[in-house]
Amino acid sequence: MDQHAAHERLVYEEMKATMKSEGVKRQGLLIPEIVELDEVAAEKIKEKSGELKEMGLVLEAFGPGTVVIREVPALLGEINIQGLIKDLSLIHI
Repeated sequence: MDQHAAHERLVYEEMKATMKSEGVKRQGLLIPEIVELDEVAAEKIKEKSGELKEMGLVLEAFGPGTVVIREVPALLGEINIQGLIKDLSLIHI
């Protein structure tokens, strides 16, 4: 069994259970993270901000091609926010 895949599945199931019972706990950032994307990707992320907020990721527009991240899902712990947002902008969320 692939340990990495098994761990991801456990985290996913834990997130689902937590979301269902009490919503997603968020961790506010002391210093908001500014993420620069191309304008199309930034617009796509901004359009999904409501859905992302339900998952614990709070962001808002910060100019053309830029978003500011204010809160992240607490369950993720220390994460690469820049990488997460850039990855999210590439998938159909």
